[in-house]
Amino acid sequence: MPKITMQDESLFKTAYLLTINKNESELANLIENGFHIDTFQAEYNLIMLVAKEKDVESVEFLSTKFHANLDYALQGYAIGDHTDKVEELINHGFSIDIAIKGYAIGGHNDKVENLIKRRASLDEAVLGYAIGGHKDKVENMLSRRANLDDAVQGYARGGRSIWTEELIQRGASLNAAVWGYARGGHYAQVEELIKRGASLNAAVWGYARGGYFTQVEELAQRGASLDYVAQGYKAGKHFSNKNVLLRLLSITNNQQIREHLADEAKKKNNSLDTKILLGRANKLNRIMNEYKLDYEQSKFLTIPGSRVWLLQGPKCPTFTKEGTFQFDLFCNVTSMVIGLSPHEVNKVFTAVNNHLFQSIKNSLNIGFFALWRTPEKTRKLNNIADQKYQRRCISIRAY
Repeated sequence: MPKITMQDESLFKTAYLLTINKNESELANLIENGFHIDTFQAEYNLIMLVAKEKDVESVEFLSTKFHANLDYALQGYAIGDHTDKVEELINHGFSIDIAIKGYAIGGHNDKVENLIKRRASLDEAVLGYAIGGHKDKVENMLSRRANLDDAVQGYARGGRSIWTEELIQRGASLNAAVWGYARGGHYAQVEELIKRGASLNAAVWGYARGGYFTQVEELAQRGASLDYVAQGYKAGKHFSNKNVLLRLLSITNNQQIREHLADEAKKKNNSLDTKILLGRANKLNRIMNEYKLDYEQSKFLTIPGSRVWLLQGPKCPTFTKEGTFQFDLFCNVTSMVIGLSPHEVNKVFTAVNNHLFQSIKNSLNIGFFALWRTPEKTRKLNNIADQKYQRRCISIRAY
């Protein structure tokens, strides 16, 4: 099964480019549409990644304009071995345990040992070393009584199956390992450990923490606790505000999970109108599945008049020239208005028109007499439907 994340790679890349270019308005628009500033893609979030690159201006941009968590900046600076910035944040009261984890991920051994002398956590060090794949340093930390389960979790997050299994054989918890595999999106390894007795709840918690919503729904259907689903999503910052929550609810296909998450969000924020939120999420989820569109594309179809614009807008004189349809102009104008790319506008346009075609086709193939219709008659009616559809698209050139 493919890895499917809440914050997909292309969305994260877009946010990263907007960050390094300091495009405040466009990044704000992305956040308005459900992107959370502190959510991870693989082992990094935005502020951690730019801190690792020692892009101090981008770190300040994210923290001052969008309140990104500076704990993650500290970890990123440590991964990149930018000691001056690490010490600056520690001196401002940030945790040396976060710093030691970052240094360990990056394999900066002298810095790790320095922080251990300052009473930083061995468990965070072994977790970081395991995530970073530094086996000899993991063994060193374990010999100094670091937690075995933290080490196995770190190896599993990175998909290092051989080393993970070695630690399981030495007594590490199956549940810690399955959580790590799930957190990293390693489906096959999760299933293997579940067969060996690992907890469905630990696995679903890890998947939810990492934003692997398809796998979350699958394990919930197999009996994993919805409370663990909610806990994982909360830890992954998927409950952080109403826009992020709406995205989560809309992507979730299972109505029982959707309602449980709304109830949990209500406990956190009593002023939240979950009835309205669920109504919007249900509508968006229906559009996503019916039209085969993603969340951002589906949001456009909830705007009053959007379907009319997509069906009739291209026929406006503005978009025609000597009887020829200028579809690129239509897509570019629509793109500027709604914030989708021209390519995405084309995808939504195609989905809406295909939906119309299926509606026309279905309308000619229902009713009492359709039960006795010959295959030849059915083919003729389908041709009529196709002709009606093609008349709509006459002169429309491929984009």
